[in-house]
Order: sequence, then C-alpha cells, then structure tokens
Amino acid sequence: MGQVSTIVRIQAVHWGEKAAARLHDDWLGRVWITEPEGVLLFSETGEIVRLVPYEIGNASCYVVLAPGQADALRRLKRNTWVWRVGRELWIGDSLTICLPDVEPWTGLLAWSALHGVEEADLRRRLYWLADALLARAPEGSFAGILPELLAGEELVDRPDLGRQERLLRWRAARVLRPLMPALESGDMVVVETLGNRAAGLGPGAPPAGDHFLMGLVAGLRVWPHVVEASGLKLEPVLRRMVLGAAERTGLLGWTMLQEALNHVFSEPWHHLARALQDNSGRPDEQHARLVALVQAWLERPDGLGASGLAGFVLPFLWHQRVMEA
Repeated sequence: MGQVSTIVRIQAVHWGEKAAARLHDDWLGRVWITEPEGVLLFSETGEIVRLVPYEIGNASCYVVLAPGQADALRRLKRNTWVWRVGRELWIGDSLTICLPDVEPWTGLLAWSALHGVEEADLRRRLYWLADALLARAPEGSFAGILPELLAGEELVDRPDLGRQERLLRWRAARVLRPLMPALESGDMVVVETLGNRAAGLGPGAPPAGDHFLMGLVAGLRVWPHVVEASGLKLEPVLRRMVLGAAERTGLLGWTMLQEALNHVFSEPWHHLARALQDNSGRPDEQHARLVALVQAWLERPDGLGASGLAGFVLPFLWHQRVMEA
C-alpha cells in the first residue's frame, strides 16, 4: 500500500485589503514563485496574492502567517493548485492555511503628515536614518554605493566582491549618478529612462531596483525640494518615472510600484513614518529607535531593505549636498 501523505495545517494571522478581496469564496489559482520572502500565488484571472512569514509584516496583497509557521512554504512546487474552501486555502494535497478571522489591514500612508514635523527635527532624524544606513549597508546594494556617488567620486572596482555584487554596483551607478540632476532640472526623458533601467535590477522578489524606486517615491514626497527646484509638480513626475519601469519589472514589482503611486505601502514603511514623527523621549532615545529600525530593515534578504531605504534618503542627502555646495 502507498504511504498516505499528511496534510500540514498552519494559521494566517493577518491579511491585506487586496488579499482579502481577491481570495473570494470560489478563488482558484496556482503557486507561481517561491522565494525567501514569501510565496506568490497567481489566479486564473491574473491577480496575485502573496503568502509571507510573520517577520515580513503586512501589505495590501499579503497573507501573513503566524510566527514560526513559514517553513511549510519552502516545500511548495511551482504550478501547484491552490483553492479556497470555506475559511481555508488548500494548497495541493499537503498544506492547508487557515485564513485570518480579522479585519483586513489597510496600507494607505500619507507621507505629507511628516510636513507637520518641525523641519529642524525632521532634518535631524533623516540625518540619523541616513547615517545608520550608510554605515551598515551591504556593499552589493543601492545603499552601498551612495557614499561614493554623493562625494562625487568615480566608482572604484571592488575585486574583493563577488561578480554579481560588482555588476550591481556598476549598473546601479548608471542609474543613480544622473538621476537626481535630471529630477532637479526637470529632464523627464532622462528620468523615465533611468526609472526603466532601475526596474528589475538586482536580486530579490521584487528586485532591489524596484524597492529603490518605491523608496524614492516615498522620499520625494517627504523631501520634495529637488523636484520643486525644476518648477514641475511632484505627483506627475513620480507617475512618469514609475511608468517607465513597467516593461522591465515583473508582476509583483509592478504591483508594488503602482501601490506606491497610490499612496499604499507595506507595514515597515508605516513603522518608518511613525518613527520620523515620534517626538517622545530624549534625542538620544529617538536616535536609538531609528538605528534599531534600520537594523531590522537590513536583515531582509538580498539587500532589499537597504535598497528601499537608499531611495528614501537619496532626495534628502542630495538636497543637503547641493545646499552645502
């Protein structure tokens, strides 16, 4: 007699608004991609839902598993059927996920709320954030090359790094070096071209370049002075920059960037916004909170957290450099 497989049951504790809406009672789809940060499900109608470990946190199209239950996802095979039955997701004949019995999480985030923070306080906290990031960023990430570019130096070869890290440094530099001058002068042809080059660049799912662009959208909303210098309006500039990425990124990255344009961000970005607005405690306590936040972001695989934060701090750091010059 053949051995009967055991069905593993795990619990999901949160889900985003889009995930809850898409996983309707007769939902049917397949496993599409399995990555360290989660499993992407793809429906028959072309909609995506992502199953993620608890540590990743909420996002609009995420279903968040309870702590310690993500190991079961690593065994999932591409194209395995997934369907909803009652309050459960059945994945093949070996895994069942119990869906959350809570209200869906909303990712709407108004970065404009930071404009209510005293500019001196916001400036100081952005300096702390950038300093903590640049001192700890992985060499093979977007953040890793910012010190050289902001100093106006030529990017040096790094034979001590692996081939992929060296290639990413070179490609990222081709994007970052002309990007801020193009935004400052309002050269939208160059901005669109560079948005296209950044999309899909580097490791990860979505790739590091997509996380950089998402961070840049948020960073320009917090510190819009660079775009304002061109006389252009910020939101149309962001839209054209991101639309240039459409043909180069995948479905998950494109979804993430569209959500950023629509002011929807995942949970870690909400934590960042609250930390930058938090006036409680002494300055050294505020500094410690931001350093701890950066450290948590840097623990994400493939330098994705570092790349997102690099896009976020770049408008502020560039503006400070121009002011000092």
